[in-house]
Amino acid sequence: MHIKANKQELLTVLKRVLPCVERKTTIPIFANVLVAAEMDHVTITGTDLNVALTVTLGCKVLAEGRITIPARKLADTLGKLKSIEDAEVDLSANAEHWVTVTCGALTVKLPGTAHTSYPSLEKWPTDKPQADVSGEVLEGLIHRTRYAISSKESRYPLNGALLTFDSEQVRMVATEGYQLAVAEHVGNWNPMRLLIPRDTINILYTLAELEGKRSILLCHDESRVYAQGEDWTLQSRLLTGQFPNWEMVMPQTNGRKITVNGKVLADAVKQVAAFADERSRATKWQLIGGKGLQLSASSTETGEASRLLTLSCEDDVTIGFDADQVLNVLGAMAKDQAVTLAIKDCQSSALWNPVEQNGWKWKSVLMPLEVEECAYAASPSLRE
Repeated sequence: MHIKANKQELLTVLKRVLPCVERKTTIPIFANVLVAAEMDHVTITGTDLNVALTVTLGCKVLAEGRITIPARKLADTLGKLKSIEDAEVDLSANAEHWVTVTCGALTVKLPGTAHTSYPSLEKWPTDKPQADVSGEVLEGLIHRTRYAISSKESRYPLNGALLTFDSEQVRMVATEGYQLAVAEHVGNWNPMRLLIPRDTINILYTLAELEGKRSILLCHDESRVYAQGEDWTLQSRLLTGQFPNWEMVMPQTNGRKITVNGKVLADAVKQVAAFADERSRATKWQLIGGKGLQLSASSTETGEASRLLTLSCEDDVTIGFDADQVLNVLGAMAKDQAVTLAIKDCQSSALWNPVEQNGWKWKSVLMPLEVEECAYAASPSLRE
């Protein structure tokens, strides 16, 4: 194998693949990427068997062939070439699987491995239903929901997001028990239901962001999801198990409402949260009729702080929230976007409804923290 490619473009492609490469593994081949050169392009593939990504880059192919190369060693080597003026890098492999990287006057040799020992990937299931969605929409779905994905390995079905398509909309749902996020965008698709793992969601987010308005094609079989963009193909295992009936926990009778600018609210929460207990991150929210929203937090170590936001408010109610969970919701909103907070009482889940247009609907549900003499304890989760 022998190619010549733009060194920065080659490094950029490699960095896109790195999240799919196993960092700590007892099987060395999973720390490698498969580099395959043919015709006028090179493809780089990384996999840990759960998720695999292949990215294509146009280049000069002097000799076709395949080899696997330690991914991070190759990335480090290409990164060190930035100070060299030459824009092109020469990469070749000999019969003994040694890889030579040349740029300008610098030559580096890396140990490679025969491509025959690299795991083969599943083929795209051409006989299965497919969905065509823009990168912009997929990015928006993930951005509005991924903060609610569970990070606890024991909550296996919740370690990902539920993506569904139907004749009216595409929807993504994520929950970790105490918070829930639902994002929807209008459209017309064939029915499809995918429970996608958290790590794959994060990789898809980066890929969708790069695609922008271009289309991403999605497909799945019994155990895997497949996605394809302009110059890449992704495949990943699907999560198994029963995803919770999230519609059952969606508040229906929360009559006490306030609407506030998201950035203003986020700034206020950050200010008082600096004085919250480090473990509970509890903040006290008081809706005061005729005045507005009083935010406060206190702890024996840091002291206390409060801030009043003057806004339209008719009812009186006191409720507690985890500051970090609130900031996750507000952080997923657009700059200067307004949000409506709907509350029933201090013990019931609260509904956060950002004011959205352009075909978007978005809801987030947070379970409150119990307020009792300024002491906070976690209330029952959404799953109970």
